Amino acid sequence: MAASDPSLRQRIIADAMRRGGRVVSPSALDRGYWSGWSPVRQVATKPGIDRPINILPTGERVPDGADPQIPVWGNTNCPPWICPPFWSQPVDLTFDVCLPFYEQAEQVGCFTVPQDYVLVIRNISYEALNAEIYDMFQLEFLVNGANRFTIEDMLIDNTSPNPAHRYALGGHTRPIQTFLPVDRNHTLCVRGILKGQTDFNGNSAHQPGDPITTGDCTLRVILQGWLANLRENIDGSPRPTDLGNMGGLSPEDTQENGGYP
Repeated sequence: MAASDPSLRQRIIADAMRRGGRVVSPSALDRGYWSGWSPVRQVATKPGIDRPINILPTGERVPDGADPQIPVWGNTNCPPWICPPFWSQPVDLTFDVCLPFYEQAEQVGCFTVPQDYVLVIRNISYEALNAEIYDMFQLEFLVNGANRFTIEDMLIDNTSPNPAHRYALGGHTRPIQTFLPVDRNHTLCVRGILKGQTDFNGNSAHQPGDPITTGDCTLRVILQGWLANLRENIDGSPRPTDLGNMGGLSPEDTQENGGYP
């Protein structure tokens, strides 16, 4: 009987399906019948997750995502030692003293902070009038007698008509920026020393008490900053500052009573 006999083909297909095989086409069945039949299986492969996927850049703009959080707006004010509050007062203090001797400290000036304020100094400028060329002078800034910091500068050009350009580090047109907060009822003092010419180790050529021969050597210091008013003057507790034009509104009141939510 030929392999192309329909009845024989149907029996072979039924026998293959009963054994779990898979017949893909009559031609394959005919070839398997004469040369030894074996089931045909197809195995599909899938690329691994570590395989890089090439993304072609396009000119399309990435769409904006929705804001995950609703913005909340509130009234805030800067701390008084960082920026001046609304009702603060500008400060421009000028101190000067005549220095009679080398290597001897003289008090240039003092300022006592009022009861309900805090003083913040941010800029310092100075000049040493009638000092000799290359003279070194020293400024000490003390709060209640404790030295906060010291500045040393030198007269490098006594022929300049502008006194702000005669010194190495700072002047009135380029003041030295600093951060010096002084609490209420505290006293800020500036003390000055004319050291004269010094060597590389900072040793002066003069002894303490040597007279300054140039005559009328004046050391002048200018302090710039602000006086921030305090809403509470209790020591040892947080001190809220003024809220400017919102100082009369109570945060606890409702909007109908004149407050704000």
